[in-house]
Amino acid sequence: MAVGLAPLVGRLITEREAVSILADVKCTVIGAGGISGAEGSTTFVVEGEREEVEKILRVIKSIKGARTSGAGPSLEECEPWMGNCGDHISCLYAQNRVR
Repeated sequence: MAVGLAPLVGRLITEREAVSILADVKCTVIGAGGISGAEGSTTFVVEGEREEVEKILRVIKSIKGARTSGAGPSLEECEPWMGNCGDHISCLYAQNRVR
């Protein structure tokens, strides 16, 4: 898969902050991590008016289980000099390939 680094300028928004931005609720992180496919998960307690809590629950349920973004071919992993580079712009190995 093509990987590169690019400096990004802007404000960092955590998951906790995002929940509070998307709905008028107070969000507290009470757990993180997981096993058996739940690695990287975060557990929140959300407090607020019923309508706002229901709103953020709908948003979270709509994105739960979302897959990795990106076009399929761009997710293929490149190997040096094996000719399987998909001509990724940032591929380190593309420059070594005879075209």
